[in-house]
Amino acid sequence: MGEQSGWVYDPIYFDATVRRSGNSLVITIPPELARRMLISEDQPVRVVGAVRSGIMLEGALIVHLGFFSCTEKVQVVKCLLTHPSSSDERLLFVEELAQRYSATDLEVKRVKEGWEVKIYLGSILRSGFRPRSGREMRIIMDELKRAAEARGFTISDVGIAEETVNLEGIDPSVVAQAQRHNPAKVSYKWQV
Repeated sequence: MGEQSGWVYDPIYFDATVRRSGNSLVITIPPELARRMLISEDQPVRVVGAVRSGIMLEGALIVHLGFFSCTEKVQVVKCLLTHPSSSDERLLFVEELAQRYSATDLEVKRVKEGWEVKIYLGSILRSGFRPRSGREMRIIMDELKRAAEARGFTISDVGIAEETVNLEGIDPSVVAQAQRHNPAKVSYKWQV
């Protein structure tokens, strides 16, 4: 058995008792942990025995839930920016706006007419959960328009769309918060 590295252990743990159920032995998962890790009844898992030798020999059962992935339907502020003489590949004022509003992604694509801009505003961030509002989208659109026009850009095809994005490497507890807030926009799965 190879050494497993890179695991981050929760600071909170639960003591449990092994019990008999028919011919099997079972351990109850406390509801707090099940909610935090998005564990549900009848979910497939992989159970692995492990030992670690140090001063003393330790044993563990690892309940491997699998690989976690989720999708979120996010609001996207979209526009086309044109400028008669600018040849910049990066639009720093757009990047600064996206950063100020904690955008979950930003796409700036050079096209024949200018730049296609998409600012993704999801509620699931690596640092936690942040609800979004329609009012916030309108504010971002207004700020983007003012900032672009102040720099000599023409802005067109402005709008808000909804796109489904795949999120990887997100803590399940953050996804659980987002799903409680808006279950129609968030889905997840554990894949063993």
